[in-house]
Amino acid sequence: MPNEPSLWDLQRLIERNHADAREDILDLKAQMASAAQANDERFRLYLLREVFEAREGSMLLRIGALEKSAETAKTQIRGALMASAGSVIAGILIAIVLSVVLGGKP
Repeated sequence: MPNEPSLWDLQRLIERNHADAREDILDLKAQMASAAQANDERFRLYLLREVFEAREGSMLLRIGALEKSAETAKTQIRGALMASAGSVIAGILIAIVLSVVLGGKP
């Protein structure tokens, strides 16, 4: 039995294999932690579809409300311009009528 390893040799072989396996496991854990961190950073760049659709829907509602208020403001401005133009024209017509009625006398 000269080719068989002694118990001491077997114990050292087992301890070396355990140490190698422990180092490999620690290295693997470090690689997985690094990959998980990289994935977290990548996921932060992306927006979930539901969040995008919710934001888009609220944005469309706000745009619709703004368009409606702009149309209302435009109608009010148009009415105010017509009223001011009407009052200017009415003033001019009154001045003409008065000048004709009074015969141009002051």
